[in-house]
Amino acid sequence: WAPLWQVRGLPRLLRGEDTLCCAQTGSGKTLLFLLPILRQLFGPPPSREPRIVMSHKFDDSRPKKPKRGHIPKTVLPSAPDALVLVHSRELALQIAHVARSLAAALPGRLDDHVCCLTNGAAYTPQRAQLRGGGVRLVVATPARLLYHMGEANLSLHGVRVLAADEADALLCQRGGPLAGEARQVPSRRAAA
Repeated sequence: WAPLWQVRGLPRLLRGEDTLCCAQTGSGKTLLFLLPILRQLFGPPPSREPRIVMSHKFDDSRPKKPKRGHIPKTVLPSAPDALVLVHSRELALQIAHVARSLAAALPGRLDDHVCCLTNGAAYTPQRAQLRGGGVRLVVATPARLLYHMGEANLSLHGVRVLAADEADALLCQRGGPLAGEARQVPSRRAAA
């Protein structure tokens, strides 16, 4: 037995349509948005655009030439296919656990491609997973997501699916810190 909102919502999500679902805690919303996301993860891997980062600070007012012997390093930020934004660390951990459990049962062991980014967790393993490549699904809280983006560990340019769980709490959190960053996700790919 499935609630009517799941019966109507799942086909729309599987077709890639924008969908807004409101339901009580424990009613299956997480499964509803994770199933279509995991289905899309079987496609080609995300595009990874090289980004040049100079190892010294520079002034934007006038271009400077790199010092003699300076070798710029190429950083390939992780460009996941899907992003799930949540307002709390606990919710992020819960969703990442469900996503990994579902992905582990699928061919290709996609559980290794799920990354959870939250404050309160060690930064170095998160950075290593992002820099290691292959991250296809990111579950994140706003502050840690913004930090990794600022450190060139993560790019939202490859995101095809955006899910905001408990969006009301997410947007009310500190005045909506992701308002500007959400614009980096191409509008034709965004879904809440």
